[in-house]
Amino acid sequence: MNLRLVIAVLCVATAAFAQNWDCSVQTTAWYSRCQVDLTVAIDMSSAMGDIQNVDALVQSVQNLLTYYVYGSNTVASVITFGAGGIDSSNFVNDYTSLCQLVKSEQNQSHANGLYTANLRTVLQTYQISQPANAREYQRVLVLLSAIDDETQVYDALPVAQSLQNDNNVQIIPVSVGRYNNPDNAYLSLLGNQSFASSSYDLGWNLLDSIANASCVNSGITYPPETVAPPTPTLPASPYFNGSDGLICAANPKNAWLDLVFVIEHSSVTFSQWNAITSNIISTLTKLTLSNTLTSGHTSRIAIITYDASGTTKLQYEFTAEQTLRSIAVALNRAKPLPTLGEKADIASGLNAASDYLNTHSSFRAPGVVLYAASYDDSGTNDPQIAAEGLKADLTKIVTVSYDAANGVSTPKIDALSSPGLHLSSQSSLAQFGWAVSQLNCRCAHGWTQLIVGEVSYADCFFYQTTTSLQAFAQCNNLNTDILALASTPARLDSITNLISKEKPTNEVSIGLLRNDGTSQWTWQNVYAYFGYPAFSQGYTTTDTYGYLSKTGNNTWQLLADDGLTGNGRFFVCQQRSGDTDNIIDLKAQ
Repeated sequence: MNLRLVIAVLCVATAAFAQNWDCSVQTTAWYSRCQVDLTVAIDMSSAMGDIQNVDALVQSVQNLLTYYVYGSNTVASVITFGAGGIDSSNFVNDYTSLCQLVKSEQNQSHANGLYTANLRTVLQTYQISQPANAREYQRVLVLLSAIDDETQVYDALPVAQSLQNDNNVQIIPVSVGRYNNPDNAYLSLLGNQSFASSSYDLGWNLLDSIANASCVNSGITYPPETVAPPTPTLPASPYFNGSDGLICAANPKNAWLDLVFVIEHSSVTFSQWNAITSNIISTLTKLTLSNTLTSGHTSRIAIITYDASGTTKLQYEFTAEQTLRSIAVALNRAKPLPTLGEKADIASGLNAASDYLNTHSSFRAPGVVLYAASYDDSGTNDPQIAAEGLKADLTKIVTVSYDAANGVSTPKIDALSSPGLHLSSQSSLAQFGWAVSQLNCRCAHGWTQLIVGEVSYADCFFYQTTTSLQAFAQCNNLNTDILALASTPARLDSITNLISKEKPTNEVSIGLLRNDGTSQWTWQNVYAYFGYPAFSQGYTTTDTYGYLSKTGNNTWQLLADDGLTGNGRFFVCQQRSGDTDNIIDLKAQ
């Protein structure tokens, strides 16, 4: 049975199973700019154990599919295997059709029962059927399976490698139901990035990670629109295709935050207090709470409220018991009075959070989540100045705007946030989890984060204003730091802006080099150089180091020399930032 015929028979659902979700209803999607051709392969084989486990996995797929915006962004198809055969759908561009496809296949599994399946056949089915009506955007195959047999995986491996190398398919294996061994032992060999779940019901954190991984190559088309130089011997870039840097990990359970919730006290938030409280508690379920001072992947919570008079109150502190119940009790007790006005002094709340964080610092990254319904800059306290003060101390801010009593929300609240971290009361729980996780995406003191538009990358730059011949230029930590990679326009702009802001110079060393006059140029002998930035003039066989030079009209150009002559140059170093999965010493330089 082919899924392209499924929609016509949706009404023939078996009496043995009654679906309980409405395919016409989709929650607010998060990945609104994810342009990929997505296929989800769902295991309905005997390896799943029983039909209840299949039902749990199908519900998880339904949840996963709500993350995407369909149409010109994501199109998706479904493969199911083990319920009497393999079914494969065309790509569709709306959530309702996808939901109905999965729903019908679930009914088929109830009617037919669970049989054995073969992973090689599943991948071959994808290889044959899926390109039919794909748009040639980055193809992503999410393979959800309880099959983790060594023989099966190695038999399927050549097909997986062909899909990846010849067809540019990004494969994401997800091993499910691994109660005895949660490690993804064999199935992970089939993919670019793999995940594992001890149950068949995939949690929201795992779904967040799968969706995030599926979108990292968003917007990339195959075959590429431009042809790369011939025969590269090294990877083109350490970054995902189309990206300017490393993507920060987004696993809230691994966050290490000193997190202060700053909440407006007004008549507007009085009427919405229960909604605010439930939203905060729901967000906190994604974190690992603890007030221990020992380094680790835990977060501690404080709560500060502010009102129109500029009065602030510490409603919950870091040293208090870090449990959801105690935080919920504190929020209930902190409910504002209905007699308050419709405005409040945001600046006082942000300043109070800044003072509290400064006097209660730990190894954790400081972060602020602001809940506001009104914006008042008529007095002497300017919210923008208060927000910039926090950011200057390397504290990131998430803003959550609630509609005021007249149904109006002001974009001025959004403007207080760190890049890309502005939410509203209508944002999904997945968005809240992601935004809070990005509070850990930051550099150590003295380093400058790579920010492009509203995206903060896990790359940090440090401008070393000590001269050195480039052949001997070394960053402080030889295990983690390298000379900077100026491999995209945005990276080049970030590096040169840093130079101009701190201590202007006309020449600076970067991480472009080659072994000798007959070798290819590389970024740090690890990544291939594909022509950006272009050399502004010819180079000789003795030139083995690339560097940036500023012309008379303040334009930066790429030149080369042997790295051993001249008076030496300043240089720019690069290291990975902190993120939820990478704890760094924030005070180090």
